[in-house]
Amino acid sequence: MNSYGKIVQSAHDRQGNPVAVDSEYLLIYYAADWCPYCVEYAEELKEQYNQYKRMYGNRLEIIFAGHVNDQSDENLLAFLDQGSYSFPYILSSSNGASKKAYLRDRPLYALQTLLSIDCAVCTQ
Repeated sequence: MNSYGKIVQSAHDRQGNPVAVDSEYLLIYYAADWCPYCVEYAEELKEQYNQYKRMYGNRLEIIFAGHVNDQSDENLLAFLDQGSYSFPYILSSSNGASKKAYLRDRPLYALQTLLSIDCAVCTQ
């Protein structure tokens, strides 16, 4: 399994429960609540997400990846709350590992990034 497949398997809901993401297309959103551009983009992203869901339904999902330096899920949840987002996110830690260690073999991008992936590559 490649890095994108690992991101799909790392998705969690707002309560921290694993989420099964079964979509043809995936948007991975790298952002942080301390990034002014990310906060500014929040309303536009929400509108785009709703539009994409109307167009593609369950064939498309966004996963919020946050930032590698996020120290707690509270930071991630605060950002999701700020934008009233409902999409899943990657926990700030997994099995006690830091997010840096957890994301080490996953693709990392500069803030603010919205990465589009055809999930056919997630299983390769």
